Amino acid sequence: MKRIALLIVSFLTIFTAQAIDLTGVKIYINPGHGGYDSNDRSVWTIPVPEVWKNPEGYWESKSNLVKGLALKEMLEAAGATVIISRTDNTSGIRDGEQFAGGGDRDLSEIAEEANANNVDHFLSIHSNSLNTTTNYLLLLYHGYNDQPTVAQSLPMAQSSGPIQINNPLTVWTSPTPMLRGDFTFYGDNLGLGVLRPLTVPGFLSEGSFHDYPPETHRLMNNDFCKLEAIRFFQHFHNYFKRDMPATGTIAGFVKSGNELVDILKQPKFTYRAGSDDQWLPLNEATVKLLNADGSQVLKTYTTDNWYNGIFAFYDLQPGNYKLSFSLTNYESKTVDVTVTASEIAYTKAFLKNINIIVPDYPAPEQGDGATALNQYDFVPDGNVENPTWLSSSSIRRILQRNGKLYVLTNDPKIIVANAETQEVIKELDLTGITGGSSILSDIAFSADDVLLACNKLTNAHADAMFKIYKWESDNATPTVLLTTPKQANTTNAEIGETFTVAGAISNLYIYYTVKSGTNYRIAGLNYKNETQNVTDKYMGTDSNYPVSAWGEHVKFVISPSGYDHIIVDSDVMPATEYKFDWLATDGTALLKKGELSIAEIPVASYGNTFARYAGHVFMAAPICNTDATKAGIALFDITNGLDNAIKISDKYPEAGLGTTRAGYLASSIVVDNYDIKIGIWAQGQGAATYKTEIQPVANIYASELSINQANEFRFTLNENASSVFITIYKEGEALTNHNAGALAKGIQTIANPFGPIDYDAWSVTASSRPVAYPVKISDDTPIFQFYSGRAVAVDNNPESPFFGRVYVSESAGGLISEGTPVNPRTTQKGIYILDAALTDVTNQGADSYAGNITWGANVNANYQYAPRGIATDASGKVYISDSSFGNSGIYIMDAAHPASDFSPLFGGTLDTSNGRVTSSGTFIHDPIEDIKIIGSSADTKLFTYNRPASPVAGGIYRYDIGTATLPWISAPSATIYDDMQNGNLLQNAYGQIASDTHGGWWMCQYRAGTGGASVPALIHATNGKLDYNCSSSLPSSYQGAMAVNTNGSILAMGTKPGKVEVFDVAYDASNKPTLTAKCSIDWGEATDYLQNLAFDAADNLYLISNYNERLMVYSLPKSDNTYTTHASTKQSTGIIPHTNTSLSDCIYVSNPVKDEIIINVTEGTNAEEYILYDIKGIAVKNGKIDAAQTCVNVQTLNSGIYALLIKTSDGVVNKRIIKQ
Repeated sequence: MKRIALLIVSFLTIFTAQAIDLTGVKIYINPGHGGYDSNDRSVWTIPVPEVWKNPEGYWESKSNLVKGLALKEMLEAAGATVIISRTDNTSGIRDGEQFAGGGDRDLSEIAEEANANNVDHFLSIHSNSLNTTTNYLLLLYHGYNDQPTVAQSLPMAQSSGPIQINNPLTVWTSPTPMLRGDFTFYGDNLGLGVLRPLTVPGFLSEGSFHDYPPETHRLMNNDFCKLEAIRFFQHFHNYFKRDMPATGTIAGFVKSGNELVDILKQPKFTYRAGSDDQWLPLNEATVKLLNADGSQVLKTYTTDNWYNGIFAFYDLQPGNYKLSFSLTNYESKTVDVTVTASEIAYTKAFLKNINIIVPDYPAPEQGDGATALNQYDFVPDGNVENPTWLSSSSIRRILQRNGKLYVLTNDPKIIVANAETQEVIKELDLTGITGGSSILSDIAFSADDVLLACNKLTNAHADAMFKIYKWESDNATPTVLLTTPKQANTTNAEIGETFTVAGAISNLYIYYTVKSGTNYRIAGLNYKNETQNVTDKYMGTDSNYPVSAWGEHVKFVISPSGYDHIIVDSDVMPATEYKFDWLATDGTALLKKGELSIAEIPVASYGNTFARYAGHVFMAAPICNTDATKAGIALFDITNGLDNAIKISDKYPEAGLGTTRAGYLASSIVVDNYDIKIGIWAQGQGAATYKTEIQPVANIYASELSINQANEFRFTLNENASSVFITIYKEGEALTNHNAGALAKGIQTIANPFGPIDYDAWSVTASSRPVAYPVKISDDTPIFQFYSGRAVAVDNNPESPFFGRVYVSESAGGLISEGTPVNPRTTQKGIYILDAALTDVTNQGADSYAGNITWGANVNANYQYAPRGIATDASGKVYISDSSFGNSGIYIMDAAHPASDFSPLFGGTLDTSNGRVTSSGTFIHDPIEDIKIIGSSADTKLFTYNRPASPVAGGIYRYDIGTATLPWISAPSATIYDDMQNGNLLQNAYGQIASDTHGGWWMCQYRAGTGGASVPALIHATNGKLDYNCSSSLPSSYQGAMAVNTNGSILAMGTKPGKVEVFDVAYDASNKPTLTAKCSIDWGEATDYLQNLAFDAADNLYLISNYNERLMVYSLPKSDNTYTTHASTKQSTGIIPHTNTSLSDCIYVSNPVKDEIIINVTEGTNAEEYILYDIKGIAVKNGKIDAAQTCVNVQTLNSGIYALLIKTSDGVVNKRIIKQ
């Protein structure tokens, strides 16, 4: 085992006694914990994954000791008197080999030793843990905030904090140090054991979070620990006002500049997204310290193998130095650095792996939930322009990059223009560009945004070189990247009519034409910038690619398919993709991958450009007439190849730009988050740019389906529909449908188009424009204004006559002022109703429905609010909870007569001191935060989320109200979830519950960044047993707001102020869930909290907040915005038995069903398998058909309408199933 004492030898010469003077200062250092025992902290690392057993891995005691011993040596060298509580780390290993010796000391003994020696400063060195990606600096002194028990402890912490936080090598989650009294921080008047007995001043430092994986690995580097000791050393000089050291330090890290930590495939190595910690730390990198002109190596450091990349050089005289960084297969780098006396000069080095091929079409940075659509609408992004450079120049290539156009003309010139205004910005410097029949023939950009250009040779020979130039910036003078005589095994060829490149300058692939006689060959070069090594290859022979087929002015562009794919295009051929095989023999033909074959894109159209969007590949393609007139632009999806291109936009402008033949065509496509911009440049016609027009579109569905006395079909659409179909059924089989066409949002009445046909069920299938990303579909009009909205619920039961209605509880009432609405309204305590189209369907205006109930008072401290939770049943009744102590209970509203009195669901005796209701000593309920209802008729079950006063432990109770006589005055029918039996996790209990629709339950409680395994924000239980605990992966839930959609596949949760995160949910065979991020919604400010969430049947999401005083509605991404709503069985026209014998008659299926579907097949019918679909068309059950009888268990499925498909050797049978 390595001995810590051996690590201190190199510390002795860091500081000398020149002008440093801490003589007379007495300091006590306590390196926290003992060593390798149960009171230590052991954490996983990549090199040593086992914990609590191996002393070579990370232990807090070890890193604390390295810091402490380093600090001791520096302080003593500066003249201070130092007492240290321990000097070794040998107290034993849990579950492993035991090491004899001390190390652990009683905390009070440590403090008393400091007191007895009357030290001037006490310092206890620790690091923190929370099992998250949290990492902040915490300094604790004894006492309350700003009121230490020893007065000088606070100024000591105030001196150290700003110095210690100055560590850019770590990733802080808070930019300022947290200075706290331990009484306040821990919520008691005891505080920390090592601080409690102190009579001398001092503090305990939690220097960083050792369980944040990148920090864990940094703390395995002794120099990283030593840097913390140096910052403490600086603090002592600062606090005691002594001269600072005369020398300085250089420190930093070496990381990859193009590789993420993810390539390690270590799921435990989590990091802060977007931070320096996302980049791969480089092991065994060489760092050389050079003198100012780089002529002399002063010191050398090799980074360790602990995945931190840390390096440091000490005891340096002030002045200028250079640092050189190198590692095999990585770009080398040299940087300047200046050392200042007593300071640490930090340097971050990012080296690129030269073997990595940087993608030319990387996935864009897009918001969560971005979805590729099958149709886009564009609007002009400015006026049609015809700039002079476009109309008067002979153009060879136009490229767009970073908002600018780079235009190569035959002159030659490279013009830089603004891509939006078309105005010329400048011309690039062409100094030094010489040679060839054309000194500049084509331009291209590398993947790392370096502009490149090539010359053209018409009679290549040994003394004539093909050249490639580069510009590092728009203001740079060009330099030669490479020259080559390679001409694809020909002589006197024409080289460089076109070229293109793939990858970054560090590892560049170059493709160019070599014309020999009347045929093309394709030459390839692979250039490694670090070594300037060039590998060459050519493809094609004299018969493969005749000039007559490709054209005299052919153009190459890199394909989105990869670095070894090019797209060849010209005005005489369709765009064609080829693979350049770097492993093939020279002269082998290119592999043709696909050809653009769309009638409306003639071969005269060329100049396509490409981009990625939400996992798809899009192409902006110029479209013109066969004579190159009337040029425009359109968008295509080429995800499945050029030969499978799908047009996903109209042509813009529809009539084209002009009737003059275009001398040159170019396009552009730019993806900006969710938005797309496309552009067209046609020489002689003009230029135009367009941007996507995304209108707020709801996830469409039809609600409140009914048939009126005139036998008309009536329903409400929540969005304008592009198409609506009404389908009628007989015993589960579709008979026919009617195309009602495009219909407007709102109530629709359709005359019976079917005539006197017998049917027993019907449905409405509505379609609308797709939804590309989460979009707000509500506005600021009065109907969405609520002074103190507490809950929102949607009636999602298609059996309900009010299916689709939206209910909001208002717990206070008042004049809306947040957001300064143009037309503010004043709300009242009670309930508000909207229909699915978000209109005031009952004409209540600003007046609430209060049901003649004396609602309880709101008490924020106890989360007492009234009215609070809302739920609906299959009959359309609305259940409303009051969570106040003074009126605790549930009240029922008749949705058909909302102005009538509400009736109480519960009876019993209320204890107004805690909100508990009992009957003759029998417990009925505690204050109820949330409610849900499952089932219908006699099987109706009420589920409540209770909040007992003591112990605070939320729980879910079930009340079988379907056949009960109300008011209910007995104990709950069952306890669905007992929190005390699962570890008392729900200690806040202000939140929501949701059925997962599979028999399990989700529970969410308010956590403001403090959620962890013991009190998590989100849990899930099946059969009353916990099977999911979000622990610290979701540390916040504001304010316990959570919802699950109607089939349990999507969960939404208010994870931060002003933010909702949405997850896809999958369940394994035991119903254990897994969450995957789907999208997020930034709905408010960082001070806005959410009260409640709800989904409707089509997965629109409803948010209510009393902070911004609004009900907000968002549609979630949906590429196929279609939904089928089945009418309630109450709308049946009566079932008449079949009189003819058919395949359907040979299969009998029980209907309606409760627990299982029984399938009986007539002898002689060969039934093979069944599939059960829910109303959204999602398969929820499937299996083989037994020859005799098949039973399908549906106990865990929600009540509602299902479609059963049975496959037979003679065809398919469809049955409509009613699950009760």
